[in-house]
Amino acid sequence: MKPSEVKVYNMNDVLPSEEFKKRSEQEQKELLERWRALYKNKDICEKMGMREGPYYALLQKLNVPRELKRYKQSVIPLSLLKEYKSQVPDYETFMQIDTKQQFYLMWGVYEKRYKKQRAKLAEALGASKPKVYVLRDKLRKWAEKNRLEIDQVVREIEEETKRQAMSAVISGAGSEVAATIEAVDEVVESGENLHDLSENSHAIELSGAYRGDVLSKRLKKIADFLADEGNQFEIQLAIKEIPNSAGVDEKEEIMKKVLGLLMDK
Repeated sequence: MKPSEVKVYNMNDVLPSEEFKKRSEQEQKELLERWRALYKNKDICEKMGMREGPYYALLQKLNVPRELKRYKQSVIPLSLLKEYKSQVPDYETFMQIDTKQQFYLMWGVYEKRYKKQRAKLAEALGASKPKVYVLRDKLRKWAEKNRLEIDQVVREIEEETKRQAMSAVISGAGSEVAATIEAVDEVVESGENLHDLSENSHAIELSGAYRGDVLSKRLKKIADFLADEGNQFEIQLAIKEIPNSAGVDEKEEIMKKVLGLLMDK
């Protein structure tokens, strides 16, 4: 007795109507959703060998949208993008994200996390598996068309994240920080007690983007002011260079001044 022939087919290939009818309703729905994302309705009709009337009735029966929904995409803030790295958004929200950011999330984050559990990714997005598989393929082809590698996209987005963070620092992080810095200067200049800075706070905050000479002066003022204080202080200090914000010689001189000040204190 000869073993039965096993037919292998690509889910992207539209099946003839007779072959299609042999599938379960769930599989029919998944196939149609996949084909609808890849081809026009008239092309599917032709390949299935169906007239438009019965074809649209089939879509309605299987609850497959007749027309694909068009999404208005936009670039989301990188803070929100970071949130979506850990918390997968729903499919509708994901589809409204800029394509490059979609590619970053899908192939740079989710692909690694759900590599062997893609059905769980579909569940996390709240979408059918065919929808998610088609979306993955579309994003991959988009990247190929634009000659983009995932490592390149990840690097670009991480660099943009740093630029935005630096931009927020440069902008002053709001009036509250600006007011605090101004208060520090006033207290330091007047020689008032640190505790008079605020009724409810005993902290000095210094935030913003400064030239090296200006930063050195501010740090020195604070250091001189705290020198006579008997209490201990908790400190968190982070100084980052802003790329291309000064000439090479000037940058070296700035860093020497700042490091020298810190070492002295």
